Amino acid sequence: NTITVRQLDMAPLVGAYYRTGGGSWQALSFTGGEATFTASGDYEVAVRCRGGGLADVQLFKATPALTRTVVFACGGGGSGGGSSKQFEVNLPASIGPTPVQAGDSVFVGGSSEVYMGSNPVTLYPYMPDGPQDVLLTVLRPVGDPPTSVTPIGSELVDVGLPVPGVFAVAVVGWPVFSKPAQLR
Repeated sequence: NTITVRQLDMAPLVGAYYRTGGGSWQALSFTGGEATFTASGDYEVAVRCRGGGLADVQLFKATPALTRTVVFACGGGGSGGGSSKQFEVNLPASIGPTPVQAGDSVFVGGSSEVYMGSNPVTLYPYMPDGPQDVLLTVLRPVGDPPTSVTPIGSELVDVGLPVPGVFAVAVVGWPVFSKPAQLR
């Protein structure tokens, strides 16, 4: 199965990587704003945009059965047909064996918020309008000050994103990333 990774804007990209299963991370090469790789099962994509902050790292995890296209923007907004959305994210007590703790960060689109220890976490990403799969991720900063993040888990939700609306994300169904890793 061919997986396509597409950047919606021309903002600077520091690097993009993918891995399949529990394998090692491989660099992606973009041509015309797109890169491809082959996956038959679980795959992950990590993108780091220029800026250096934790919010500049975007992580995606899926299977070819869920989606064969990963779309991201580094400049916040992509091209046309979008607006600010509101997500109310309710995190579980743990994702797999890892307890969710205050200080973990929740990401959706180009938006992130720090979990303060209670639900919900409210995010306001700028996203395209219309039906789509949206991936939310939970990352744990590593170091003081943070120099990397550890992926904890993700939630892929199928939503219709009209203007305006509040999208609730439930506590259940947060899969753990296939293999803990630090992204630098």
